[in-house]
Amino acid sequence: MDVIVCTKNAEKTLDSCLDALTKQTVPVKIIVVDGNSTDGTVAIAKKYSAQVYKEPNSPTKGSHRASALNLGLKKSNYGIVGFVDADTIVPPKWAYYMENYLWENKGVAGVSSGTKDNPAKKGFSYAVSKVMTIGSSHAKSFKETTKIQSIPGYNSVYWKRCIEEVGGFNEEIGGCEDWELNRRLRQKGYTLLGVPKCPVEHHQNYSPKSFAKEMYGYAWSRGRLAKKAHIVTLQHMLPSLALIALIILGVLFPPIFFSFQTSFLTVPPSWFEKVIEIYLFVMGLWSFVLVSTEFTFRLWLQTVGTFLIQHGTWAIGYLKGLMD
Repeated sequence: MDVIVCTKNAEKTLDSCLDALTKQTVPVKIIVVDGNSTDGTVAIAKKYSAQVYKEPNSPTKGSHRASALNLGLKKSNYGIVGFVDADTIVPPKWAYYMENYLWENKGVAGVSSGTKDNPAKKGFSYAVSKVMTIGSSHAKSFKETTKIQSIPGYNSVYWKRCIEEVGGFNEEIGGCEDWELNRRLRQKGYTLLGVPKCPVEHHQNYSPKSFAKEMYGYAWSRGRLAKKAHIVTLQHMLPSLALIALIILGVLFPPIFFSFQTSFLTVPPSWFEKVIEIYLFVMGLWSFVLVSTEFTFRLWLQTVGTFLIQHGTWAIGYLKGLMD
């Protein structure tokens, strides 16, 4: 198997990632495509005898990763190719089992072994990992072999010929290149699997600021996908539709903003306040369900905050992607 790792200033995590890849029970060739790192990333890659290439220029804003992945594919000479992020740590038999799943399941183009829970089990990053399991297979582990809609770029293994058959990663849409590739593979009749063996550790360390930035970027790319490729999914539009609805209602029927602060005993709450109260109640309840088996008040608050950041930045990013 050839494994492609896209990097940029990844010296804090890359050492552990590549060390795990060199300890696989079957031969693995490592291909690193670097996006002009200014730290020790390239030196670390060379320490593990990885083939290192410079990320090519991308034709569209936000499509650096797609361009890097396509270059990695061109440099690969094995029939099965894997993709991991620089902050992914795979167990020793990951490559062995992923190859076997492809060989043993006819019509399957790609597999992913999912991810373990954040090993720290605390802090804002853990709250993010809980929230991101909702509505997406990209942050889940699997109890049994399961057909899924999309497999994540940080832990995926494909038949190389299948990727080439559908034209590789799309460099024109400016993001969500893994989801869009998986969609084209399914349209060709191929199956994608989530499998129970060898889930990986994905060591993403988030702050509220970095999570907001990532959600904005994901949403922006979804907006670009809707505009450039005319691929629209309701679940990705909903936060933006809700934001637009609030703005329109606010213009047509100006609410009495935060009336409770001045005269909550005599002035009825505005529709705006009622909507916010309902939204916060739903988010609070949803967050409680997510953390109920390991409840702490701090984790619950962090989970509520994660929802608020996710929905707010997503709504803005999606609209921006449509306009750009």
